[in-house]
Order: sequence, then C-alpha cells, then structure tokens
Amino acid sequence: MCTVSIIPFLASANVAAAHFSHASNGTANWPGLIASNAGTGRPIGFRLVTNRDELRSRPPAVDPRWHDFTPDPANGTSSLPNRERAIYPIDPAGGGTWIGGSTSGLVLCILNGNPIPAPVLPPREQLLSRGVIIPRLFSLAGASRSLTEVFRRLDVFDLMRFAPFRLIAVAPSNDPCQQGFAAVEASWNRSELVLREHAPGPACFVSSGLGDPLVKPRIALFNRMVRAARGPLTELAAEQDRFHRHTWADRAEISVLMHRREARTVSITSVEVVPSAEAGHADFDLSLEYEPIADRPASHAAAALSVPASLPKCRVTVPARAIRQAQ
Repeated sequence: MCTVSIIPFLASANVAAAHFSHASNGTANWPGLIASNAGTGRPIGFRLVTNRDELRSRPPAVDPRWHDFTPDPANGTSSLPNRERAIYPIDPAGGGTWIGGSTSGLVLCILNGNPIPAPVLPPREQLLSRGVIIPRLFSLAGASRSLTEVFRRLDVFDLMRFAPFRLIAVAPSNDPCQQGFAAVEASWNRSELVLREHAPGPACFVSSGLGDPLVKPRIALFNRMVRAARGPLTELAAEQDRFHRHTWADRAEISVLMHRREARTVSITSVEVVPSAEAGHADFDLSLEYEPIADRPASHAAAALSVPASLPKCRVTVPARAIRQAQ
C-alpha cells in the first residue's frame, strides 16, 4: 500500500557543497558527498518521500497540521516539554496517520505488511488501525530522536491487536559515516517484531495489498534511478521525485505511481530535515509537503500513462529558530 524512499539531502543554500557517486558494482558508496561536504562545515540531512496507495472507497485524508504532544505520566513522559509537536495528515477512516515528522527531527512512516501467504487475522473488530501507532510513538518519544528509544516504546503496545506492518524511523545524524541520517525498520508479522538498521545512503521500502513480494521491481527501479545516479546532490531529489511519479506502461497495478481498478496512489508526501546554517548542531529546519493526486478513470486505457493531475499542495515549514522558540 505504499512506497517510501529516503535520500541524503542538502538545502538549496548549500547547492555547491556536495556531489554523489556510486561504486562500479552499482551500490552507493557516496565518497564524493562526504569529502565535498566536509569542507563546508554544514552537515547534510535527509529527505523522505512516500506514495500512499489506497482503495478508491477510502475517504480522502485530512491535510497535515501540527499536533501538540500530551504528556502521559503513566508512561513516564510527564517531564516532556509541553510544546513538543509533530506534523502529520490524518486518515479519517482509522484516525491515525501513515507519515509524520516531529520538532525533534524524528520522522516516522508505516507500511502495511502483506506477506505471501497472508497470516490468519482475528475478526476486524478486534484489530486496531495501524495508523494510530505513529501519533502514539511521537507522544511517547517526546523530544528524543534516539531510534533505540523510539522502538523501545513499542513495548507499551499490544501488538497482537495489529495486522502486520513495517515501521520506518529516520533521524538526522552528525556521524559522517551515516551520511546525514540513521534509519531503522521494525517489521511485525504477527509472530515476532524484527528490527533492522539500514546501511548509509539511499533506501527504499515497498508494500502492496496484492502482496509485498509482487512489487519488488520498484526497488530495482529505485536502484537504477536514484542509487546509481551521479551529479550534484541537489539533483538527487529530482531523481527521487521522478521515481515516485513513475508508472510502467504494462504494469500500472504494481507501479510506484500505482493505478488499478479498485485502488490507486492517492497522495505523495515529502519530509525534509536539514541542519540549520544559523544554529548549533542540534537544530534543523523541517518541512512537510503533502500533495493529493487527482483520480483518473480506471477504465481508460491510457490513464496509467498520463501525468496525474495534482490537487492543491499543502506545505508546512518550521525553521530551527521556531523550533527553539517552541521548546
């Protein structure tokens, strides 16, 4: 039901600061990025983009807005700053969200898990929406952007109340070996919760209600379009955007910009977290752009090949100075 990608990202003010390259075997090693950026004294951040694929019968999401955390003494969060906040859209059907970023710099994204064969699930009324996980984790994690701390908070959830999912947590990192960010994936398959730390550099995660293994070609496409790209680092974001708008002429049902009779890509959301040039290493600029994708006739043969009509975008930016004031 989703495609998520993450890349190292540099604000436009630092356009000349970094370049990227790839190894001869096609895997990214990014030596040019690290060397070029080191001379600027400005660490890079990251950019996460996600396509949300949903049933046509599901109601449209509510545009992103800021949400204040509510301290929860029962879970040891009574000391959290009262003005710690997160921004995310709301799914009115489940009451939660699939993507969000907090003023701590933490970004969370969740994908439905669709293994083949599918696990046996309890009756629908006994399950909770997986979308409630992200808002709850933001509240529990508070100002922390430690991925270890974030996933430790999953202990308070009764995971058997949830269908399979994959939770992606990303946080900015000053470690040059991590190239702007650290990313950890938590996979729940109804039997166990498995954590996986991803290697530095661009990453891609995919899922589909047709079965997650069926959309693995998206990852190969990402490797060709994004991981194997060369040139200025700022051009990598353009490649990432092209990837998220890609549709195969003969495989629209498993494409990144997906289109089939009962479901389609309904929105593209991007979150950028970049260390601020005017602040210390712990401060950064955060922005989220939410772009609904207009529907197209499912029966039109050429619909999958056309450029989708974009509905009005919603963009919210919070600079580091505003984050400091809020805290």
